[in-house]
Amino acid sequence: MAASGHLEVPEPSDATAAESRSDVRRFVQLALDRVWIIALCVVFTCLVATIYLRRAPRIYQATAVVQIESAPHTVIDIEEVMADELATEASVNTMVQKLRSRPLLAWVIEVNRLDQNPAFLGRTGGPPPDKAILVSRLEGMVTTTLRRMTRLADVTVSSADPKLAAQIANSIVAEFTGQDSVTRSSHTRNASGFLQEEAARLKAKLEQSEEALQKYREEAGTVGLQSPTYFLPSLQAANVRRGQAHAEAVRLEARYAQICSLTNQVESLLALPQVATEPALTQSRLRFAEAQREFADLQLRYKPKHPKYQQTAARLDEARQTLVREALQLPESYRLAYETALTTLTNTAAAVKEAEAEALRFSAQAIRFNMLAREVESDRALFASVLKRLAETSLTTAIRSEKIRVIQPAIVPRAPSSPRVYLILLVAVGTGLIGGLMLVFGLHSLDRSIQSVEQAEQDLGLPVLNVIPRIKETEEGSPLLVGAESTRSSGAEAFRTLRAALGMLGRAEDRRTFLFTSATPQEGKTFTSANYAASLAQQGLKTLLIDADLRRPSVQTFLTGGDEEHLAGVTDYLTGRKALDEILRLLPDYPNLTWIAAGTTAPNPAELLAQDGLRGLLAEALKRFDRVVVDTAPVTAVSDTLTIARNVQTTVLVVRSHYTPRQPIQRTLHLLKQAGAKLGGVVLNLQPQHWGPGYYYSDVRYYHTGYSHDSQDRRKAKSRKSRPSPRPGSSAV
Repeated sequence: MAASGHLEVPEPSDATAAESRSDVRRFVQLALDRVWIIALCVVFTCLVATIYLRRAPRIYQATAVVQIESAPHTVIDIEEVMADELATEASVNTMVQKLRSRPLLAWVIEVNRLDQNPAFLGRTGGPPPDKAILVSRLEGMVTTTLRRMTRLADVTVSSADPKLAAQIANSIVAEFTGQDSVTRSSHTRNASGFLQEEAARLKAKLEQSEEALQKYREEAGTVGLQSPTYFLPSLQAANVRRGQAHAEAVRLEARYAQICSLTNQVESLLALPQVATEPALTQSRLRFAEAQREFADLQLRYKPKHPKYQQTAARLDEARQTLVREALQLPESYRLAYETALTTLTNTAAAVKEAEAEALRFSAQAIRFNMLAREVESDRALFASVLKRLAETSLTTAIRSEKIRVIQPAIVPRAPSSPRVYLILLVAVGTGLIGGLMLVFGLHSLDRSIQSVEQAEQDLGLPVLNVIPRIKETEEGSPLLVGAESTRSSGAEAFRTLRAALGMLGRAEDRRTFLFTSATPQEGKTFTSANYAASLAQQGLKTLLIDADLRRPSVQTFLTGGDEEHLAGVTDYLTGRKALDEILRLLPDYPNLTWIAAGTTAPNPAELLAQDGLRGLLAEALKRFDRVVVDTAPVTAVSDTLTIARNVQTTVLVVRSHYTPRQPIQRTLHLLKQAGAKLGGVVLNLQPQHWGPGYYYSDVRYYHTGYSHDSQDRRKAKSRKSRPSPRPGSSAV
């Protein structure tokens, strides 16, 4: 342990997870600590709910279940004259809303004479209210709902009279069915009259259409006219012939132009592919080829002057001239062929124009004819449809078509539906719990006091030496010196832990004098200092407890019960009237514990302490005692402690948990540091014993589970008769 006087607090390995668990645990513990507030809120809300349940009127609900039909009931397979499709969800919801329409409710009031019914009016005597008010009242009593994924609708009526609720529910369904039947019959009769008038009009129009068609037939001179598509094959054939003639003319024109360009070049002309295949030159080419073959054979056997050689050469020359002559005649033949192709093209073009004109003429006649024919067919079909509808309407006039069908009539309810006792109580309990939690957390957020070890170390910057719980021994008539109790006492264990924490602050030679103070009164500094001294004495150390609070001394009252007058003490020693031996007092049954009272009342305690700050008293006491514990006044109340603190080796600040605001505590620490006090740490006193399992930092119940046996200690404490009997008090001394 370092000699700086501060305890090292190890950091958790996973700070985030630890803080999260700590926050949740803190909130849960906060709710458990102030569970009485939550319980009061729950009791209050339950009380309010009970009063409401006792005063609330009992409301009964009667429900009639109806089925909305998807199509009207008919005896023959016909369509309705009035379009009223009930297949969509919107139309079904519309039908459900019609069940609570104001005209229907007004008729129900009139039929059932509700304007004269006291159960409906809610009063007796006096004139009945206005009809609109009655309808509004009934409208508030009626609820219509459509069951999900079905065509079933609930007509629910709420009333204080169960019989009246069932009567109104059944009356609404019955009157709606009757009015719907009357309305539909009226609509059917109106539709029948309209159809009769429409049939007469359509009959006259059909006759006019047939007369117009017949007149056009007579004008056209034919019974029936063909469709314009009749001329398409001949028109297409004429176009094909015209195309072929045009292609042939183009081909012959090209050949003619090419041959004309080569009339002076016979060899090139004969080399043309189309000339080579020309039928007119086939024989000349064969003779020329034969002559060439014979001449080639004779050249091998005879000389040029041989008669056969000359004869064969003459035939070859003649065949060549014939071939050339016939080739030069080709342009004329191609010209004649080209002119013939042009004539054919002209004729085919004229034939196409004639076919197109004929098709247009017949097409115009066919359009007029088809238009009149379609008009006749349309009038005939419409007239037949109206006649069929007229017959069906006459048949359906006598049929009662129902849109809704009663599945379950409303019965008189036996038990009220409102108020719902269990639900209201459950809501009251939940509201009380939520309100209580909000109140607890709100009070906690407004509380500026120190409430936990983590908060104390974070806000004050000092280690918390120990947490002193609310010790039950001090509240049951037992001695207040719990630090000297049995080893199994929770109070004794708490002060032993404090003794160990202070002993670990440094060397024993540097930790012989201890000063206990607080920021404000009633924080338990006297209780803490006295029990800490008792725990030191229990360890075998000669311990001296000095009451240095000269203004409101409490050590004498704490140890003796206040039965004696002010004993001689610190003031008498500082004024020189008494020596140290004369003011030392032993406590029976505590051989190692000696104490000094504050002494007689001094008129100027601040000046008295400011002379040497108990330096002489402490020096003389350390020669005879192992440890000296000084109990002083609160720092913010008077300045006496600031004059003493610099002469003491270790100063301990006692903070009352959930009581002292942080600002006075921080102010106290600032003053002590300025006064040169050697601060050792903070003792968190009167920490509430939380419900549930816990440990040092979050729950002082650690001292009651496993490491102490309070019940046994209390039984042993009550059985002791030789113990001194100080006046019982509280640990906030």
